[in-house]
Amino acid sequence: MIDSLILLKDVSGVKGLPPLTEIEDKAIARLNEASPRVEVERKKQEEAAKARVRLVDEKGRAYGTGRRKCSIARVWIKPGDGKFIVNEKQFDTYFPILDHRAELLRPFTVTKTLGLWDVNCTAQGGGVSGQVGAIRLGISRALQNWEPGLRPFLKAALQCNLILIVLLMNPLLDLETDQHSSTIWLFDARPTCRRTEEAWKGQSQEELSMGQAITGVVLVHLLLSAIWYCWPLSDVISGSWISTLYSLIPLLVLKPVAQEI
Repeated sequence: MIDSLILLKDVSGVKGLPPLTEIEDKAIARLNEASPRVEVERKKQEEAAKARVRLVDEKGRAYGTGRRKCSIARVWIKPGDGKFIVNEKQFDTYFPILDHRAELLRPFTVTKTLGLWDVNCTAQGGGVSGQVGAIRLGISRALQNWEPGLRPFLKAALQCNLILIVLLMNPLLDLETDQHSSTIWLFDARPTCRRTEEAWKGQSQEELSMGQAITGVVLVHLLLSAIWYCWPLSDVISGSWISTLYSLIPLLVLKPVAQEI
């Protein structure tokens, strides 16, 4: 655009051409003009925001359904003192692992409503991690049905988590492997029938070093977990931001190790 204006300025004396100021005003107006596609998308978002209304049943509960892998969760929430029931059991009994409980409470910590809701949910199918993800999604949707204004906070938290995972795992994704293998060995195990001795001998030293580094981090994490669960205060601060930071220790330690290798 600047080159075009310079060219027009050089030929400003040519008859039939509009003044340079008029051309500049038209160019600036064209840049400031909103794209039709952007305007349509903005109107759709405004209509969707207006369409979101509070959905509460006759018992004063908001409902949300969550699906993760092969698991399905049905969640009901209502204002209360923080009771959390999963399949007719206390959630700390149903999910004894600290990281899982912190994951379940994340929608409440993001919206700063931790301890203000009573949760009653059912989870079916899949494994433990799948049920945790399904219940968390169901809680998020139930919160949105109770208060549509919480949707931006929950959506921003999800995007932040995805960006954090990508940044932490980026060094591992950039590792180059040799022609004999396309995976990273976590343990220095002998080859099975699917991997020949020649491929084992041709395996690069960098790949083995990476596998040993990951193995060491996993062992350290298991040791810290054992110490953590033996600590008397672990049940008191379960589900807090401390447990969330603790769950990131392996990745934070693994990133510099991967960069050095």
